[in-house]
Amino acid sequence: MSDLFLMRDVDGRSLLDAERVRDCLRHLPGVWNWNENDRWCLFVCEYQFQGDRATVQWLEGCGAAIEGRGDAALQIAVEIQRCYGEEIHAVDPEGSFDIPLSEVSSLTDFQDKIARQWGRENLERG
Repeated sequence: MSDLFLMRDVDGRSLLDAERVRDCLRHLPGVWNWNENDRWCLFVCEYQFQGDRATVQWLEGCGAAIEGRGDAALQIAVEIQRCYGEEIHAVDPEGSFDIPLSEVSSLTDFQDKIARQWGRENLERG
């Protein structure tokens, strides 16, 4: 079960580009265990950051999904945003937050936005 989904828009009508995300991830320190032969995903990799781990998957028809909500999961989302060059929203499966990653200034800020259910009203309109 994924804890974060990365999307171009909150309606899910515009998916991220898989090749761009792949290029972002391939060059990041801490990315390992790269797999493009997964039965369900275009690619899967793991990310290690400050002793924490997260798994990133590209799910066909859904886009980028990150398992975990620890520092590694939040950091990899921010790193993808930095590299991708266009706005990316982080949302959770429960619809409790919608965080434009360009508005995240630090891991602490990201954690605070999640705790405050930042942007939930955007998800409730749909």
